[in-house]
Amino acid sequence: MQSRYELTTSELEMLLYLYDEHIFDKDLFNTFANAMSWDKERFTIMNDKELIRVWRKGAKGRERRLYELTPKAKRICVHTYKKLLGLELISEDPYRNKIMKGDNYMDKVYRNLIKKMNQKTTDDSYSDE
Repeated sequence: MQSRYELTTSELEMLLYLYDEHIFDKDLFNTFANAMSWDKERFTIMNDKELIRVWRKGAKGRERRLYELTPKAKRICVHTYKKLLGLELISEDPYRNKIMKGDNYMDKVYRNLIKKMNQKTTDDSYSDE
């Protein structure tokens, strides 16, 4: 997911945290961000990447501005959870998953892990029948 959507580990972790929150304010975002490596631009970057958006603009002195994950961010979370739970295979097609091209050493390591995970998923699905 990180490779496909060009996300950092911190951004993916933030998405997964916020996915359960549904609607959040900047204070909640910053509370979780404090547990990560420091990056004062994280909120702006995630907004620019269209991962979060304004849910309610708020009114000065009366209401806080509230945010939500975009449909793109929600889709990333759903697919991540499905892959982690073994409900969805990770693509081994180099066209869809650039890690499978094996351009560098870490891609090769991940490629082997993906193949093992997919094999385990397919083995488990056959044992359930």
